[in-house]
Amino acid sequence: MSKKNKKRNNPPAPQKQDKAPDNKAGIEDLDVDASGRPPDRLVVFKKIASRELRLHVFEPDGLKPSDKRPAIVFFHGGAWRAGEPKQFYPQSRHLASQGMAAFCAEYRLTPEGVKVSDCVSDAKSAVRWIRRHAAELGVDPNRIAAGGGSAGGHLAAAAALTTDMDDPAEDLSISSKPNLLVLYNPALFHEFGQGTLTPKHVTKETPPAILMYGTDDEMIEYGRRFLEIAKEKGFHAELYAAEKAAHGFFNKSPWLESTTWLVHAFLARHGYVAAGPDGQPPQGHSLTKIGALPASR
Repeated sequence: MSKKNKKRNNPPAPQKQDKAPDNKAGIEDLDVDASGRPPDRLVVFKKIASRELRLHVFEPDGLKPSDKRPAIVFFHGGAWRAGEPKQFYPQSRHLASQGMAAFCAEYRLTPEGVKVSDCVSDAKSAVRWIRRHAAELGVDPNRIAAGGGSAGGHLAAAAALTTDMDDPAEDLSISSKPNLLVLYNPALFHEFGQGTLTPKHVTKETPPAILMYGTDDEMIEYGRRFLEIAKEKGFHAELYAAEKAAHGFFNKSPWLESTTWLVHAFLARHGYVAAGPDGQPPQGHSLTKIGALPASR
């Protein structure tokens, strides 16, 4: 089932290197090229008429079906109308090198004649499919994180926070709610989300979450509102800001490395990877913590 999952240098080199010792990340070795090592495989998780939606799977080295590895599924950005799963290939490769099973999900886009609620339905289906097939995938069904950027961050959050928009053809006894949220400048309450996610959806049952925005991104106000609700409701949330960075800042070096370092540390604090990252983020490009509520773990 598994394939070798070894890291490349940054910039990508023709030879792959062994993982860093003691399961620690060498963030400086992050493969920032989205066209680098491809997924280990593609699996169909949902069919709508003739349309097949697939998960792009990155497996950790030595994965066995009997394992219970933590997992993460990423949803790409693109205003619900564009984008590709490969946006999160670099993050997926890194987290797979740290022992997690990582998935990049396809979902229907609005130019296909669907609404944003259908995009949310597809995101929920992806989480549910992974949980349903956890025993085959070597995944812990109680440690499935969801992440995404911009519109994809909205979808990850909506999968966790909404109780409707599930596909009625699926086994609804299996939860579509992720256990952890990793959100890159998420378009949480944006009007283009067609009302699928509002502050009223954010409750005390919200999973622990990390949110990262650029200070020049107007959407950072969604993050501030989310943090306010975390204070009111009592769930764990962390908000970070990249100075003078715009929307989508996390897609390119050095912010790609900095946000990956931050996410790795967050996942380590919640027991999804065995150890925190080595060293520090790229000099001069660390994100500033705006707040963490309750106090950071």
